[in-house]
Amino acid sequence: MDDGAVVLGEGFAGASVASLLAAEGIPTTLVQPEPPEFSEDDAPRVSAPAPGSLCLGAHRALSELLRRAGAEGALRFRPVPLTLTFSSPPHRMRDHGRRDVSLSLEQGKRARFLGGLGLALGAQASLRLAHLLGHALSASDAQRAPWSSQPLTALLDTLGLPEPARSLLESLLGLAFGTPATTLSASEAIAALRDALEAGGPSLSPDLPALHQTCLRLATAHGVTCRSGQRPARVVVENGRARGVTLSDSTFLPARVVVSALGTAGTLALLGDDVGSVALATRLRGLRPGLAMRALQIGVTRPLLGDRVIVSCLDDGVRLAITCTATPAPSLASTSSAETNAEASVETSVETSVETSVETSVETRHLGQPAEVLHVQVMVLDDAASSLSRAPSTSGVASSTLDDAGLEAAVVQLLARTLPDLTACLCGVTRVTPPAPVSAALTCDQAGRARPTVYTPVRGLYLAGDMAGGRGAGIDLIAESVLGCVDRILVDQGRDPGCPPPLPPRAVLRVLGRRGVRMMVPPLQSPRSRENFRS
Repeated sequence: MDDGAVVLGEGFAGASVASLLAAEGIPTTLVQPEPPEFSEDDAPRVSAPAPGSLCLGAHRALSELLRRAGAEGALRFRPVPLTLTFSSPPHRMRDHGRRDVSLSLEQGKRARFLGGLGLALGAQASLRLAHLLGHALSASDAQRAPWSSQPLTALLDTLGLPEPARSLLESLLGLAFGTPATTLSASEAIAALRDALEAGGPSLSPDLPALHQTCLRLATAHGVTCRSGQRPARVVVENGRARGVTLSDSTFLPARVVVSALGTAGTLALLGDDVGSVALATRLRGLRPGLAMRALQIGVTRPLLGDRVIVSCLDDGVRLAITCTATPAPSLASTSSAETNAEASVETSVETSVETSVETSVETRHLGQPAEVLHVQVMVLDDAASSLSRAPSTSGVASSTLDDAGLEAAVVQLLARTLPDLTACLCGVTRVTPPAPVSAALTCDQAGRARPTVYTPVRGLYLAGDMAGGRGAGIDLIAESVLGCVDRILVDQGRDPGCPPPLPPRAVLRVLGRRGVRMMVPPLQSPRSRENFRS
């Protein structure tokens, strides 16, 4: 196993890295701190792909990952409606109440997409937005080239796009790239809008448990050794190179390649005091988020959301963008009980919350039996991201600083604008940091220029998952980082990505012998065989 690989990490990222490495002929061991638990609902439905039922159209990195792992076309995902809400509608619409625009992914063609936006934005804004989207659909590479050096704001200023269409567009692009829209070039934005429109409008990321289970099955089929229930204790580094991993039970796993998909906090906990590890730790600790992500699970006493998805934006002092989906109540019960027993603090008050550890804490508060669970992914932009988790608690949403408790209150207030009965039905809130594995969330490490690369100052130690770079959001970001990690490993081992693994020496001899190339056989045999050949 000295020439093999050890992959550290639970969830889709770790399983997919292990599956791809094993498919390339590298002996691989997957260490999962917690054994995976799957229900029948999580099992992927294997059948022939049907038009309109696959959510892989806009997921290029995920499609490539599944193709290389051998599972392309094996997963089907249920399309769901999408609801767009606006925090600052035009003044002439305020007397008529707030309007929600429902877009069906099954019928999410361009006309319906633009028509729905027009109802909410008004005639002037929708006309200019339609001009922008039309330009995105028709612009050639030569027409986009001059915009590659211009920021997105320059394009929006040229078109004269007013609020709230401007905030909506920036928030949607921020969700698509996992970075504030102000860091994007206009050319990137045009290309992203074109891809979104050609795919039929906004789409929902696939279900991570189904992908995780599929990658685990593929990894097992490729011969991956899975060790569940054992936590890694230390990455052993000698002379600047990773030599293996020591587990919590003092078991040592020698390896030539070590891949960490445990996130920033989990990776830092495994590093020692050698020069390479200190350099990597300094890089990870020095990341400054341009955005921060939080995952919330909100229990309600009766179903409020159903099969809808809410994308809502707030631009009032603190810039927020949230996505919200719903699942039946058992998800909250199983997730909260398992995580709470491990490292959670339980509170009985809704107004107050104390988080003991920013990196690994889980806080759960229950005031009743939930009938539905709302899974909320929150993206905090700009200055509020850097102040999150260290600023004084705020009671409202209009503030330039925000801590985790204030963020929770702001999210509940923002959702209540779309779900008026939320406050009356609220029975429990679970805050998970880092994001829950059931969701395709981002982390604060994905701040554009602050993203670390997949390889590290320690030779043989690589990063994968949502902290390891790449463009995209959620599942696409993870898939792209996994592909980049595996390709980097293959290149460092002198192989081209996608090429078959090299044959062992004995297999080379057999192949050459069958082909009759006898003059090349003696140099590969023993010295005595070479002497006999000369005589």
